[in-house]
Amino acid sequence: MRTIVLNSTDIVNTSGGLNSTFAFTFPPGLGKFKGAKVALVGLSTYYSEFNITAVNNNNRFSYTWVDGTSHTAVIPDGFYIVDDLQTYFQFVMKQNTHYLMDNVGNLVFLFLLSTDPTQYSVMLNCFGIDTSVATAQKWTLPSGASWAIPTTYIVPIFTVLSNAFASVIGFASSNYPNATITYTAPFTRSESPLCSSTQSFTSSVAPQVSPTSSYNILCNIANNKYNLQSTFIYNYLVQAGTVFGGGYNIAPPQLIWIPVQDKEQQSCTVRITDQNFKPVSWQDTDTSITLAILTDEELLELQGNTAGVMSYIGKSVM
Repeated sequence: MRTIVLNSTDIVNTSGGLNSTFAFTFPPGLGKFKGAKVALVGLSTYYSEFNITAVNNNNRFSYTWVDGTSHTAVIPDGFYIVDDLQTYFQFVMKQNTHYLMDNVGNLVFLFLLSTDPTQYSVMLNCFGIDTSVATAQKWTLPSGASWAIPTTYIVPIFTVLSNAFASVIGFASSNYPNATITYTAPFTRSESPLCSSTQSFTSSVAPQVSPTSSYNILCNIANNKYNLQSTFIYNYLVQAGTVFGGGYNIAPPQLIWIPVQDKEQQSCTVRITDQNFKPVSWQDTDTSITLAILTDEELLELQGNTAGVMSYIGKSVM
C-alpha cells in the first residue's frame, strides 16, 4: 500500500479557488499504478469558506428610504448569518443617518431581518414612520440627518436585487413592500400603494445562507466510470455543529476504492469543489489530506482483516 499525505506545503492556488487545490509530484518511476485503486483515508481542516462574496454575486441589496432616495448596500466578503446581515444593514443605515433616536439615546431602525427557526425561514419587517408616530414614541432625527420625518405614514422599501442574495434570504427579487415612494416639492412625500401599518414578509423558499451544501474531493489519477466527473473520489458534509473557523475531521467509515488511470502519473492533484463541482476558496491553509493506493492483489491480501470495511464504487471487494 502506498500513502500520500497532502498538506499546506502542497497548496497550488488557481484563479478559480484559494487553498483548495493540492499537488504532489511523484519521484521518477514511482507514478506507475497499473491495476491500482485510490481511496480517501482522511481529511482534516477548518471551516473557512466565506458564504457572502462578490464572486458568489450574493453581496448586494438595496433599500428606498422614506424620503424616496435609493441606496445600495455592498456587503464585504465574509461569513455571515442572518443576524450578521442585520448588523451590517444597520451599519449602512447609520452611515446614511437613516435611523431615529428615542428619548434615552437608543438608535431606532425601520428595517429588521431575522430568522424563524420553527418555519425554517427569514423574516423581514419594514416599519413605517410619520410625525404622529414619531411624536408618540418620542423619536427624533439624529444629528446630521438630511431628511425630514414625513407628515404622512410611509414604510421604507427593502429591495431584493436580481442576484444570488435572493437565495441567501429566500426571497424573490422584488420590492418589499411592492410600492413606490415619491417626492413632491417642496415637502410632500407619498407612497403608492398606501401602506398604513408595519409590513412583514417571510421567505418564500428555504434560505440558502451558504451556497455550499457539501464538498466534493477530486483526484486527477482517479478513473471513476460511475460519475460524470471521472476524477471524483468522495463527497462530504461539514459536520453538524461546526462553527465558522472551527476544525473538523473527515474519516470515511468505509473506504471507497476508485480505479486509477492505467498510465504513468507525473503528479497527484487533489481539488476540493462544492456540490456542483465549482471551485471553492478556503481562507485557512491548515489542511491535511491522506490518500491510500492499493493494487488488486493488496486488496485481496487485506480481505481477511478488513471484511465489511472496504469497497469500491459501492461494490464489496470481499
